[in-house]
Amino acid sequence: MCDAHTTALAHVCFETARLSGCSGKLIVSIIAGFNTLCAALTHYSTGSVLIYYGFGLSTAGRWMAVGLAVSLWHVVTWVGIGMLWWKLLGWY
Repeated sequence: MCDAHTTALAHVCFETARLSGCSGKLIVSIIAGFNTLCAALTHYSTGSVLIYYGFGLSTAGRWMAVGLAVSLWHVVTWVGIGMLWWKLLGWY
């Protein structure tokens, strides 16, 4: 699922960023971080996640709540702290 997600969206995101003048290093770093996040957001997102959910180790509601918390953490980390770090590196 992550491969399909990346294949379908990465080129569009890269081209849009390039046309708007964004740094290539910056957009690759952001897309890489959020691409890995999509694998854990829901109880049906990837094949390996179905094993944990299928054995009853977590409920759908609990999985969604944890997925929301993790996604918010990623947004703060990648967009907040990451943007400051990448600015220090001179990526934009």
